[in-house]
Amino acid sequence: APADALSLLPCLDALLEFHAAELPGLRAVPKPCRVDLPVMCLRWTHDSINSQMVFGSGRRQDSSIYELVHALLNGGQPLAQLEPLHIVLDAGKLFSLSNRRLAALKMFQALRLHEVVRAPCLVFDAGDPEISKRYRAAKSTTDML
Repeated sequence: APADALSLLPCLDALLEFHAAELPGLRAVPKPCRVDLPVMCLRWTHDSINSQMVFGSGRRQDSSIYELVHALLNGGQPLAQLEPLHIVLDAGKLFSLSNRRLAALKMFQALRLHEVVRAPCLVFDAGDPEISKRYRAAKSTTDML
């Protein structure tokens, strides 16, 4: 990467390394598989998230997405203990079915540009019968990062 780009985004080298070395290998791994993926490489499936910025279900139901960002920043929520995001590998791109948690993680990453934040993920192939119907129904974006 050009030196000026590295000065703007210190973690760019690590992201390029992931794209060149790890992502191709991920395609060959049997799915579903559990892996920590760079948040910056995860794409949205939905073109919007809850307008109230709250979680709709699960452990965090009715809590604010911003509360999760705060907990990640102050260490109250260790990243490794976060429930894995459901990710679909589709044509070499990684799409999240967990868009609210992804929103919190992208905010967290934006505050830590000196490092690559990796999130726990459960990766599925786009054609996996367990996930493909949910993925097709959710996908309302056109490759947005």
